[in-house]
Parts: sequence; C-alpha cells; structure tokens
Amino acid sequence: MTEITRSEEQMRIGTERHEAGRVRVHKYVETEMVERTIPVSHEEVRIDREPIVGGEPNPQVSLAEDDHEIILYEERPVIAKETIPVERIHVRTEEVQDEQTVRGELRKERIEVTRDDDVRGEDRGKRGRPST
Repeated sequence: MTEITRSEEQMRIGTERHEAGRVRVHKYVETEMVERTIPVSHEEVRIDREPIVGGEPNPQVSLAEDDHEIILYEERPVIAKETIPVERIHVRTEEVQDEQTVRGELRKERIEVTRDDDVRGEDRGKRGRPST
C-alpha cells in the first residue's frame, strides 16, 4: 500500500498594530483687544458764598493775605490682570471598529489517479478525476 498526503494552504487572518498617524496638540496664546466702560469720579471745587448778617467787629481779626491748599482727587481706571483656569481639555484615543475584506490566493494539491490497463470496475477507468 502506498500512502500519499495531500496538502493545501489555509488562510489565517489576524491583525498587527501599526502607526497610522500622529496628532499634535499645541496650546498657544492669542491676544485680543478688549474695551470696557466703567464709571469714574473726580472732585471739583465749588464755592458757596454766604453773607454774614449782623457781623460784629473783632479786633483780633486783621486783613492779611492767606493761602489754603485743598487736594482734589479723581478716580482713574486701573487694569489688573490675573490668569484663571477656564477650561480643561482631555485628549484621549478611542478605538473604532471597522471591517476590511482581505483576499489571497490559496494553493491546493490535487491527486489524480490514472490506470494504464483496460480493467473496468467500480471506480476504475475514471481518468483525471480529482479527489479532494
């Protein structure tokens, strides 16, 4: 008896992890002109005169030059800047499932039995019949 082993290729499909791209997250500073209107106040001099009625002479009061200085104040806008956190960004990757169709040629060995005699019988005389 002769034994012959028939072999064929089979396709095993798997996946490999490869770099598909890169993402760069860059934080930058942008300057924006901002304009706001705020109320401010200032002091002004106002002179109110009031007549003295029935004033009495006072010998200790003499006519003399005299200066008085009054300081006037005003409010001016003051800008103070502070940095405060306003948003938190979470950068993460997410795996997305997809499907791809793969194709490949597979080879198979076939066995063909040919007889050279004229003997006929069951399964005899069938030439070129492949068996799987």
